Amino acid sequence: MSDRTVKIGLYLLFLLNLIDATATITLIHFGLAKEINPLMNFLLEKGVLYFILCKLIVAATTCTVFWKLRAEKAAKAGLTICLIGYSALLLHFCIGLL
Repeated sequence: MSDRTVKIGLYLLFLLNLIDATATITLIHFGLAKEINPLMNFLLEKGVLYFILCKLIVAATTCTVFWKLRAEKAAKAGLTICLIGYSALLLHFCIGLL
């Protein structure tokens, strides 16, 4: 996996994280979902800003670690797993809305 491919994957991972945060907040607002992660649910109950800040900090930290370790096979595998996981989660959101 080239540096360019890793960079694209990291941008995509961050974008998927933003979409996940937006979808979660929207679906919860309309009563169509609930946050099942206890930590994120706690932050959401404290306020949307706390929830979003935590999501962004975790996403940025994860992307930074993957970038710094991009030469390692484990980091490339981790990035791939995260991308597949977030894609599956968003697909689940979309199917649930039908």
